[in-house]
Amino acid sequence: MPVRTSWPITHRHHLTLTGALLGLLLTACGGDEGSNTTSDPGTTNDTGGSVDAGADVTPDAAVEEDVATVGDVSTPPDVDENTCPQIDLIEAWPLVDDIAIGSVETEAADASSVVIIDAAAGGSAESRNNAFVYLDLTTGEMVRLTDLESLIDTEWQLGFRRTNVRLNSGDSGPGTWEMAKVSDTTFDAVTSIPDDANWQTDVTFESDCDIIFDPINNPFTAIHYLNIGNESGSSSWYFYGGEAGVSPVEGDIYIIRDTASDLAFKFAIESWVSGVYTLRYAPIAL
Repeated sequence: MPVRTSWPITHRHHLTLTGALLGLLLTACGGDEGSNTTSDPGTTNDTGGSVDAGADVTPDAAVEEDVATVGDVSTPPDVDENTCPQIDLIEAWPLVDDIAIGSVETEAADASSVVIIDAAAGGSAESRNNAFVYLDLTTGEMVRLTDLESLIDTEWQLGFRRTNVRLNSGDSGPGTWEMAKVSDTTFDAVTSIPDDANWQTDVTFESDCDIIFDPINNPFTAIHYLNIGNESGSSSWYFYGGEAGVSPVEGDIYIIRDTASDLAFKFAIESWVSGVYTLRYAPIAL
């Protein structure tokens, strides 16, 4: 489904999952172990060759998503008080009732930390049937949650699966985080939050409860809205094309802040190799 080129005037989905509803979702979505079998649509390898969606692809296989070009898109719509069916979003990602088999390794480096996030499970063809890896920047550790538990948990800030990045906000979780981006700079040069920062949250539903998809049929998140003008057409944090396939856009530094506290962090995606991120982050003053 292509990304829409205009937004309705009113829109709102605010995540309000109760414990009872989560139990219902667990029952509805847990199912048999092999129940989630959706594969990424239209994948290619790094050299442009086609890949059989049913092929046996290992996590470290050099197979990447094929990114289409997307037209100009405006900023996210305004909000109202409507609530969309959360089960639709769970099926669209899909979100699974499992804890990720990936890992998080963090090392302190001067005033910042470097974290290696292994979000490669399933490779390109089967990543959608694997859970996100959830990161807590306050500890530098992986938060061991299922995707369904992430919808009611406030401990994590960022979730990773292949090229997907979720923020604990809006439709992705109950957190009060928002994200901005500073371009054409360096990690060390970003020492404060710009006054004109363009803050975004994970707005995934349109006002009629249709899900907003990126060019490779993943639901939109905050990081998409900050990268709609990506010249490679990814509408996300990465440049797609050339020998590297997927690579971070040089000079892009992201800032996340919690609107309910005094916590804020800056981070840069320094590298990405078949679903394994190298990410540098540090606290930043509000």
